[in-house]
Amino acid sequence: MLRTAVVLLALSTPLVYAVQLTTTQDRLAPIESVPLSAVRLHPNSQLDKALSLNAEYMFSLPTDDLLLTYRLNAELPAPGKAFTGSWEDPTCEIRGQFMGHYLSALATLSAYTGNSSIGERGDYLISELQKVQKKLGTGYLSAFPFEHFDRLEALQPTWAPFYVIHKIMAGLLDQYTLRNSTLALSMVVEQADFWNDWVEGIITKKGLPHWVQMLDNEFGGMAEVLFNLYAVTGTASHLSLAQRFTKPSFASGLELGIDALGGIHANTHLAQVNGFAAGHEVTGSMKARQIVATFFHFLTSAHTYSTGGSNVHEFWSAAKLLGSAINLPQDGQETQETCTTYNVLKIARYLFRWTGAASLTDFYERALLNGIIGTQRMPADYHSRSYIEPAGEHAHAEQPGTGRAGSDVTAHEEAAAGLSLEQRPQRQLRFSTDNRVLPDATLQLRQEAHHAHVHSHSHLAVPEHQSQFAPNWRDEAFALFPGRVQNATLQAGGVEKDPHGPGRLIYLLPLGPGQSKDESSHKWGDPRASFWCCYGSGVEQMAKLADSIFFFRPTAGAIPGEVFITQFTSANLSMPSLNLHVAQTATLLGPGRTAVIHISVQPLDDAAAVDATINVRMPGWTQHDNATIEVNGYGSGCHTPTPQSAELSETLDISHGITSSTGLLSTFCSIRRSWTAGDVIEMRLPMRIWAEPVQDTRPEFAGLQAIMMGPFLMAGLTHGGRDINADPADVAASVRDLRPQQQQSDSLVSLQLQHPSNGQPAQQPRSHLALVHGGLQLVHNIPKWDNGLGLAASFVMRPCCSKAHGESDLIPLSTLQAGQVSFEAVTSPGKLLTRLSNGTLGLMDQSSYLEVLRQLSTPGEQLSKGERSLGIAFGV
Repeated sequence: MLRTAVVLLALSTPLVYAVQLTTTQDRLAPIESVPLSAVRLHPNSQLDKALSLNAEYMFSLPTDDLLLTYRLNAELPAPGKAFTGSWEDPTCEIRGQFMGHYLSALATLSAYTGNSSIGERGDYLISELQKVQKKLGTGYLSAFPFEHFDRLEALQPTWAPFYVIHKIMAGLLDQYTLRNSTLALSMVVEQADFWNDWVEGIITKKGLPHWVQMLDNEFGGMAEVLFNLYAVTGTASHLSLAQRFTKPSFASGLELGIDALGGIHANTHLAQVNGFAAGHEVTGSMKARQIVATFFHFLTSAHTYSTGGSNVHEFWSAAKLLGSAINLPQDGQETQETCTTYNVLKIARYLFRWTGAASLTDFYERALLNGIIGTQRMPADYHSRSYIEPAGEHAHAEQPGTGRAGSDVTAHEEAAAGLSLEQRPQRQLRFSTDNRVLPDATLQLRQEAHHAHVHSHSHLAVPEHQSQFAPNWRDEAFALFPGRVQNATLQAGGVEKDPHGPGRLIYLLPLGPGQSKDESSHKWGDPRASFWCCYGSGVEQMAKLADSIFFFRPTAGAIPGEVFITQFTSANLSMPSLNLHVAQTATLLGPGRTAVIHISVQPLDDAAAVDATINVRMPGWTQHDNATIEVNGYGSGCHTPTPQSAELSETLDISHGITSSTGLLSTFCSIRRSWTAGDVIEMRLPMRIWAEPVQDTRPEFAGLQAIMMGPFLMAGLTHGGRDINADPADVAASVRDLRPQQQQSDSLVSLQLQHPSNGQPAQQPRSHLALVHGGLQLVHNIPKWDNGLGLAASFVMRPCCSKAHGESDLIPLSTLQAGQVSFEAVTSPGKLLTRLSNGTLGLMDQSSYLEVLRQLSTPGEQLSKGERSLGIAFGV
C-alpha cells in the first residue's frame, strides 16, 4: 500500500471506451468461469486446508468489531472492541478497507459452501452498513470522514481514500452478484451516483487536468468495480465514471508499447490493469484488451521473479534489473508484496478466459503455489473444517467418485525433502567423515554421560506409504532415550502459544538469501493488530481458492461443451448445464518427482453417455517425452484445442518460466468423446529440474539463477556458500534423490540433552542440538518463530538402514535390534549423526555410515551392545 502520491508520465488524452457489439456466430463460445457452487475441494487437500483456516479466522472476528469505525464515523452507537495499532485502528487514515475484502470473501464462501450462517453474517453487516450510509445522508459510505477527500481535491497529503472506497463498493457488489443481495446493490448504486456527481463537479470547477492530477493518489480498482456495476445496471453514468478512473499517463505508455513500469508503485497500477480488463469485458474495447496483454508481457518478461511475483519495497525495478532486489539484504527482505500477487492472478485469469492459452494457467499455478499458499501460516497437523451445507443445491457433493481423498502436496519442504544439490565445496575434505565437533562448552555434558532427549514433532506432512517397520518402532526407539516425549514445535524456551494461524498472514514475501518471513519489516501479522492491505487481499484470495481449477465453454450449436482442467488439485466439478461430473484426484509431488492425476468423467444424471470435450493441461514444466495421458488405460489421442483468440495470442508473450533454451510450452490435451460412467483419464507428469536466470541483463548477475522443479521454486538449505557447482544448462545432472520415496516411518525430531540422574531435560537454559554454520552446536533459547534455526535443530529419525538410506539390502532387517534408529540432519541431507573417533559427536556421510555397519554386522548375526557405540542412533 502506497502512502504518498506517485508522479508519472506527462498528461495525455484519456482512454475512451466505446461500447462494441459483437456476434458469436460461427465462433467458439467464450471460456467462462464455473459457478463456485459447482466445485468441491477434497477434504484436507492443500487448498481445502488453506481455505478452511482462512474461514476460521474470518469467523473469529466479531462483527461489532468490524463495524466499529464505520459506526464511529456516522456517530452511531459503536459496541465492540477496536483493532488497536492496526490499519483498522480508529485513528488510521486507511481504516475501513478490510471490510470490503471481508464482504467479498464472505460472498465467495457463501457461494462455494451454501452455508446459510455465512450468508446471514453478510446480511447483518450489509444492514448495519446501510444504517451508516443512511445516517451520513449523501450516499457516502466510509469509515473515515469526507475531509480526506477534501484534502485529495486540494492536492494535500492523504493516504489513499479512493482505495478504501473501491474495497467497500466491490464487497457490496460481490454480495449482489454472488448472493443476490439487492440491498447491497442499492447501496453500491447510491455510492456510484454520489461519486459521479462529485467527480463531475470537480471537473466542471477545476478542469480535467486537475482531476487527472488527483489520480496520482492510489485509487485501487475503482474503474474495475464501476465497469462491473455498469454491467449490472446499464446506467450510462456508471460507465462514464469508470472511464474517469483511467490514468492517461499509465495507459498511453502501454498503448504505445513502452515499458515504463520501472520505479512506479506496483499495486497501484496492477489494480488499474484489472480496470482495463473489466472495461474490455463490459464494452468490448480491443484497445483496453491490448493494454492488458501488453502490460502482462512487460511484467512477466522483465519484472517478475521465479515465484511469479514482482516488486521490491512495493515498487517495480527497472526492466531486467532484478538482481539487486535479491542480492542486497535491505532489499531481499522487502520483495513481492502479497497484494500484487493477488492482483496479477486476477489479470492472468482474465487473459486465460480471453485466449485459452495453457501457458497462463502454468503462470497461475506458479504464482499461487510459490506466492500465495505460503503467505498464510498453517498450524502443524491442521485438518480442515467443513463449512459446506449438505442439503439443497449442494447435494451434488455426494456424487460418485468423491470418495477418493486427495493428497495434492504443495509444500516446498516436501518437494525439497527428497533432493540434494551438490554445492561447490568451500574446502577440501580428505575423509568421508566431517571433521566437525561440538564446542568445548558441550564436552562436559558428554563426559557426564548425558543422553539425547527426543521431541517428536511432525510439522512437515509426508505422503503416506506402506511401512515395512513395526508400528511401535518409534516407542522402542524413544525407550532408548530416557525422559518424556512430547509433540512440540521448536520454540524459544519450550512449547509456547502456537504462533501459526488462523489469522497469521504476511505482507511481503522475502526472497533474499537467508531471509525469514518473520524478518521482513512487517513480519508475520497478528490476527487483530495488523489488517494491512495484504490482510484484506489475503483473506479474499484464500476464500476463492476453488475458483480457478475448472473453466468451461457452453455448448454452441453442434459444438459440444468443454471443460478445462487448469490446476492439479484434488477437487470435483458438477456442471448441470453440461450434464457432467468430473472428479480429479491429484498428487502433485508423487513418487519419482512425478505428478499423478486421476480424473473420472461421467454423466451427472442417468444418461447413458454425454458428448463433451475435456481439456487437460500438459504443463511446460513436465518432461514431455516421458509424460503420459491415458483414457481407460489407452492412449488419449488428444489434440491441441483452437485458441480462443489467435490474434491476441500472437502478440502476447505468456511463456514466463519457459526459457528459450528449453523451447517447451504448455498445451492442453483436448479429449472429445461420449463419456460414460467409469471413464477415467490418468496422467503421469514427471517434473523437469532446470535453472532459471534472474531477469537481469547485467553480467555480474548472470550466475544468479533459480532452481525450479516442476512448478516449484526450490529453496536451498545451507550455512555455507551459495555457489552451486553445476552446469546451468543441465542442472538436473547435479541433483540426486536422497529419498526416492518418503517413508511413513520417518519422524522429524529435535534432540535435547538431559541429566541422567533424574531423567529430566537439562535446565538453564533449554538446549537443542543443531547444525549451525557447518558444525554441531548446542543452541540455547531458539528465537521465537525462527524457522531457519528450527530447521537446523531438526533431524529425520527413521529405523536404521531403511530404504530411505538407499542401501537397505546391505543390512538385513532381521539383524537390527528393536529401537535402532538413525538421525539425518534436515539441513544437510545425507549426513547422519554419529560419534567420532575422538568421542565427540559429528556427522558422517550415509555411504560411510553404512560401510561401518557392513563391517559390524553380517547376515544372520545380531549387533552386540558394544558394537552399538557407532553413533547416537545406537543408544549413545
